[in-house]
Amino acid sequence: MIKKLSSIFVLTMLLFQTGIAKDIKLKSPNGKISVDISISKEITFKINYKNQLLLEKGHISLNLINEKLGDSPKLISSKRQKIDEIINPIVPLKNGEIRNRCNVLNLSFKGDYQVEFRVFDNGVAYRFITTKQGEITVINEPSSYQFADNYKAYLSKTERSFSNYEHVYTSVWLQDLHKEDLAIVPMFIDAQKAKVLVTEADLHDYPAMFLEGGENNTINTWFPKYPEKTEAITGNWWSDRRLNITKEADYIAKTKGNRTFPWRIF
Repeated sequence: MIKKLSSIFVLTMLLFQTGIAKDIKLKSPNGKISVDISISKEITFKINYKNQLLLEKGHISLNLINEKLGDSPKLISSKRQKIDEIINPIVPLKNGEIRNRCNVLNLSFKGDYQVEFRVFDNGVAYRFITTKQGEITVINEPSSYQFADNYKAYLSKTERSFSNYEHVYTSVWLQDLHKEDLAIVPMFIDAQKAKVLVTEADLHDYPAMFLEGGENNTINTWFPKYPEKTEAITGNWWSDRRLNITKEADYIAKTKGNRTFPWRIF
């Protein structure tokens, strides 16, 4: 009887803990920005600023050659911490000192990976972290960001095969942004009371992120495939700075299995 009661108690506690872990809130140090993270069959999050819903649903995942991180995730543990430090840039542009102040949530999942969220007083960032042995092959990082309303976006459209990051920024309503509309980052979203800049940071050994239109005020990530074969271009004045891609791989990166991935920033 005692063993049976003990088993019921342990099972109840596990279910209770699982229920709590599925919906987690993280706020900025000043309390004005909040992120609601939901863990069920997928990993999603919402962003609120001063009680205004900005991002209705952000869906994140990282597809490797033999598994999809973020698909039916099994949460093992979560850890919170605070960061408050002064950073002195080696090459200061605007400020010689930058205050790095945020609240951090690190979510560890079964399968040797983590998702880290940081909420600052002026923004939100997340990234994947893997702790796998050897080399891994990344097939894609398919993520989508559905905004709460049909906001106006300011973006620089580009081609899928090549970008010189010199296109003029133009404005378009999110509902009029289509899949064939590919843009570089950053993309600026005018959300009325709040202004949202979608961009990335800490990019190393990985392709740059691009954004394309989706449905219902959604923008989706797009990443170029790894160029397996290239050939030189001749006869043009810009031949020394561009190659033709003659064959693409079916993946976007081969990289270290134990690493942090680029930040996705709002």
